[in-house]
Amino acid sequence: MTLRLLDSLFPQWVWRLPEGKRQIALTFDDGPNQTTTATLLNVLKELHVKATFFLVGEKVAGNSTILGRAAEEGHVLANHGYHHSSHAWHSRARLRESIEKTERAIAGSGVRSAHLFRPPYGFFLPRMGRELKRLGYRGIMWTAHVCDWKPLASGTQEAKVRRALSDGSIILLHDAHTFQSTILTVTLPHLVDDARRQGFQFVTINEETFS
Repeated sequence: MTLRLLDSLFPQWVWRLPEGKRQIALTFDDGPNQTTTATLLNVLKELHVKATFFLVGEKVAGNSTILGRAAEEGHVLANHGYHHSSHAWHSRARLRESIEKTERAIAGSGVRSAHLFRPPYGFFLPRMGRELKRLGYRGIMWTAHVCDWKPLASGTQEAKVRRALSDGSIILLHDAHTFQSTILTVTLPHLVDDARRQGFQFVTINEETFS
């Protein structure tokens, strides 16, 4: 199914950034994690790239320091539900509870989150979009998923990431797995260099993104 068709069928979900601006958004799901998030922030700082993190609410406790650092360094923190389980079959009340509980957890860490929600696994039903709109959230999907949640040879992973580079791309990566160290320290810098050579700039996802 093409992105344009998805846009027309499910307009309440954001599938890509506005085109024509030569922008790409890097997004990282499933954190925070004491080990991987710290490594990721180090790499992004060296690359001078800001990213958008979709956080799992139950992982927030005990990670206020790392989240404070992410916010201070200009990254956007957003909502990925309280538990990493499919929300597609949740009632509207249960979906609302998951989002609001995560929001409270993030706020309790002393940082602010954007009103953005990405459903775990990307699973959704139309009623979820209606509830997000009622809550004042944008549903954020992705243009490219490079499957970094499973171990792959670095060359294979890098090829997947390079194919994801296009105007308006929202690239899905993860902040959860220790085997991703090579992806973060080798593949990601190559991706950023390649994108900049092609004239792309990296942006976070926030309200200004859609203005």
